[in-house]
Amino acid sequence: MVTRVDKFLGGLGTDVTNVANVHATENRIVFGHGDTNPTANVHVVGDVLATTGFIVPNDGDIGSAGATDAIQISSGGIVTFKDDIKIKDGGTIGSASDTDAITIASDGVVTMNQIPVFSAGINVSGGTIAGTLATAAQGNITSLGTLTTLTVDNIIINGTNIGHTSDTDSIAIASDGVVTFSQAPVFPDGSIAVADLDIDGATDIGAAIVDADLFIIDDGANGTNRKATMSRLKTYIGDHTSAAADDITAGDAAVLLTTSSGNITIDAAANDSDIILKGTDGGVDTTFLTLDGSAAGKATFSNEIVSGAVITSGAGLVIADAGNIGSASDTDAIAIASDGVVTMNQIPVFSAGINVSGGSIAGTLSTAAQGNITSLGTLTTLTVDNIIVNGTNIGHTSDTDAISIGSDGDVTLTQDLELQHDGATISFGGNDEIVLTHVHNTGLKLTDTGGSPTLQLHDAGEAISSDGSKLILTSNGVAFNMPTADGDADQVLTTNGSGTLSFAAAASGGADPSVNLASNIDLGNLTDSTSDAFGQGIAQINDLLDMPFETTLATLDLGAL
Repeated sequence: MVTRVDKFLGGLGTDVTNVANVHATENRIVFGHGDTNPTANVHVVGDVLATTGFIVPNDGDIGSAGATDAIQISSGGIVTFKDDIKIKDGGTIGSASDTDAITIASDGVVTMNQIPVFSAGINVSGGTIAGTLATAAQGNITSLGTLTTLTVDNIIINGTNIGHTSDTDSIAIASDGVVTFSQAPVFPDGSIAVADLDIDGATDIGAAIVDADLFIIDDGANGTNRKATMSRLKTYIGDHTSAAADDITAGDAAVLLTTSSGNITIDAAANDSDIILKGTDGGVDTTFLTLDGSAAGKATFSNEIVSGAVITSGAGLVIADAGNIGSASDTDAIAIASDGVVTMNQIPVFSAGINVSGGSIAGTLSTAAQGNITSLGTLTTLTVDNIIVNGTNIGHTSDTDAISIGSDGDVTLTQDLELQHDGATISFGGNDEIVLTHVHNTGLKLTDTGGSPTLQLHDAGEAISSDGSKLILTSNGVAFNMPTADGDADQVLTTNGSGTLSFAAAASGGADPSVNLASNIDLGNLTDSTSDAFGQGIAQINDLLDMPFETTLATLDLGAL
């Protein structure tokens, strides 16, 4: 093994063979003549390890004994493989920053973890593309297979029909190429050239031309085609021939009624006479438009009006009883009955809101929420689920007067009031200073944010209150401050004369009546005014015992009391 060399030159074109391992860690090893043009071969039995790179000459080859030029590296670094490249099952191909950009499974399925970019396009000549193309536009797709249905926005192609998603058979194309429109087609002005009109193939009118018959003229010879009635042609001819209009007979060729200056006026001079535009529809002589001379020219069309612009009426627009107003795709969007009831077959959209200032809305609003309704008129009854408001009462549909509100604002409950949660409160006063609070599993707490909470039993003279440290009982207007601690055994409750009560020992001294009366006592001479040890007068004892006491008594044996 060669482990450190500055420069090692092979022997003048002689092959160096049977080198077990060549390991160059500094500079380089060159075999052959000189440094820049080696010509000898190196046969290495073991490994060649190069820690800083392995260099071949420009357009040099790396290969095997059987294919010495299997890999060729150009001066620009392009690597060319002579034959196939194989990687392991589930192996990856990538860049330095994304090493697994391409994964090839054992069954040959190629997975790319990024969206591939085909700068020159993609050609699927012998297979199919599965899935949906996600890009917004596919400008280079020049053909598609046979589709069953194709929808582009609101245009749908299905079978032999082309139409709108709301009217799928607007255009039908038969096998012989005949195109049939299910609705009257509308063409922009000037979009159909006269040369495209097959007049020779048209059906002859089969009748005399009348005033209401229409013909097409080139308005001002500027390419704008217009229609005109034969009556206008009669007027034109009459103005130029001085012949009476009713003397003009039908011609056998196209007629142009035009003027180079001024207006063309159709004047039904007879009183209340109409101006009538007629034509032939399907071989039937048909009145298309009537201008009623007795109604200031009220126009009556025998069929629909198609306009490419806004229709403006200065005196209202009247349609036939039960007539419809609609769009090209929904011709009966609005129906107006003979009694004026307007029916819309779609939900109307009022983008600027709706103002019902002089009437009412009948029925029920079906939308889930009406967030923009900020006020309502006076309702007679309002029901929200099972809650009903009617008159002065609010209640359940099963008990409509559970809550009654009087004209003075008083609220009356006909059933129990239940506050079914711990800590429920009821506030009293204009600023909620008195609060009654539920205490869980204990009772009720009365608080006063402005002073001492007080519960009056009849009036201010009879009350129970607290200052936060003690209980205050008021009786007959006298406030008694209760003790803040318990007294000792046998103590009594005393007052200081100012309403403060406390516990104190009982008063001592004096004879114990139970002892003094436990033996014979010489009552002596007693009078009604004499009192016993309990302060009771003798007369009272006499009455109590019902004994015939006299003013003078001897000894009375009372026994043990």
